[in-house]
Amino acid sequence: MAQTTSFAIANDSGVAVRARINEVLAALASSNAGPVAPASTAPGMLWFDTAATPPTLRRRNAANDGWEAERDPVRTYIDSARVTLRSADGAETVADFLAGSGCYLRHANVNRIWTTATGAAIYGALAVDTINGAALAGGFTATAANDGNTGTSYRPDPGTGNLRKVANSAAFTLEVPTVVGDYTMLVLVTNSATAGAVTISASYTKAFGDPFTTTNGHMFLLTVVKIGTVRTVTVQALQ
Repeated sequence: MAQTTSFAIANDSGVAVRARINEVLAALASSNAGPVAPASTAPGMLWFDTAATPPTLRRRNAANDGWEAERDPVRTYIDSARVTLRSADGAETVADFLAGSGCYLRHANVNRIWTTATGAAIYGALAVDTINGAALAGGFTATAANDGNTGTSYRPDPGTGNLRKVANSAAFTLEVPTVVGDYTMLVLVTNSATAGAVTISASYTKAFGDPFTTTNGHMFLLTVVKIGTVRTVTVQALQ
């Protein structure tokens, strides 16, 4: 930190003048860094305010009666895997770029939206464009996550996407999802040559819809909803 009480250098002895010159140059080199504003100001003067979080570069206004932030309200950080915007109150909006061509966004350390190479999940209300104040015009697309074969038990999980598909390869129990949060999943079940009877777990609050079959190639679309402690499943036969 380096500041000076005055940028005027008076006539004095050589040693004293040199000391004042060094003091002024140190202040200029550090942009008058310090936790309080410089005592001597002029229009256009820079002040690196070290008391702010994060430290902020400010410029004296044209009227010489106040300071304008050069880097607020947003600070930007970029590295190979992340872009960070930090607002004046310290909250961050972060875009993290993940392996597998995915990324997720969060603000103030709260997840809002994330996508992966196999699906997408949205958290929070994204119905309004906070920059322009307008409704968002579009939605999003995703590739259904492939859960392979059911085995004897199948529990749909939105962890890698809310659109999923699975093959009925044997008699199995459709278990209730246990992931924390509220969500809806669409699950396409396709019978294989070894398809078996499907038992819907009694832990579902309610089950609706068509009966399952074991005919090879028959398909069923499941709508699984979890809101609080309520878990429902609706079965729609597609043949």
